[in-house]
Amino acid sequence: MKKFYSLFFILLISLEVFSCKSSQKTNEVKNQEQKKGSVSQSSTVIVSDSNNYRFTVSFYSKGGGTDYKMKEKYLNFIKEFQQKKSLVLIYEITTWGKEGETDYCFKLLELTSPEQDQFVKGSKELLKESGLVIIEENTTCRHKK
Repeated sequence: MKKFYSLFFILLISLEVFSCKSSQKTNEVKNQEQKKGSVSQSSTVIVSDSNNYRFTVSFYSKGGGTDYKMKEKYLNFIKEFQQKKSLVLIYEITTWGKEGETDYCFKLLELTSPEQDQFVKGSKELLKESGLVIIEENTTCRHKK
């Protein structure tokens, strides 16, 4: 009889542990579905992750320095965009290399979805002229300290 209770007790604990793992997986799936649901249907804006940046521009070097002329043009583009919209864009600047490598990380929370699309499109149009720029959307700020 003692073996029966021991076996029953072990079986009960095993069942409890197994069911906890199952509910954790279910909660993880629900959380993922909620995050997917927070994506705006009109564009690819993701706002659920606080470490996520809507748009990131990285000026990098292949051994001869960054494209400083393009960096100046881009900073002027940002200033002009702010003046047109009468607002201040909030972004983070991270320097990470010995030759002036710099990341500009934008969350763009101060803009509406169409304005975000306009800013990203304008940035891409300008920056496509340079071979020393990496453009990313909906990602982390890679070199943030």
